[in-house]
Amino acid sequence: MNAVIQRVQSIYLFLAALISGLTLVFPFAIVATRGDTYILDLWGVHLYVVGHQVALMEFWTLALTIGLACATSLVTIFLFKKRKLQITICKLNLLLYLGAIFTIFYSGDNALDYIQNLGLKGELSYKLGAILPILSVILVFLASRAIKKDEDLVRSADRIR
Repeated sequence: MNAVIQRVQSIYLFLAALISGLTLVFPFAIVATRGDTYILDLWGVHLYVVGHQVALMEFWTLALTIGLACATSLVTIFLFKKRKLQITICKLNLLLYLGAIFTIFYSGDNALDYIQNLGLKGELSYKLGAILPILSVILVFLASRAIKKDEDLVRSADRIR
């Protein structure tokens, strides 16, 4: 267990997982109309009216994708003896995060169109939940580079022997 904590890539992957967990909590966009506020989070579009929450659209697949990316980051930490597999899983994790980021911004635009089709004029503003997956991409990329450096170091040490 001590070997896991000493590796910088483990810290990167843990932070990516932590940030992914926060993404599940924070909204990624808000559409403000004259009288109403529509909150977009990983679970869907919600209208808040005097203490009540009304779900207008659901996109649970986005929450599932982020949750899977979070779990993948955590699992990758404990594969420290299999560096090639770690690198492969990091690349797959990057694809998950990039897909989620694309879906977040696509969903924001779709939600705005949906609200405008209801005859309401609204303004879309992205929030912290849209930025957090981008930070996770950076951290997973840094982890992948650090794992590759470890693998190169082990290979060069094997050549010397």
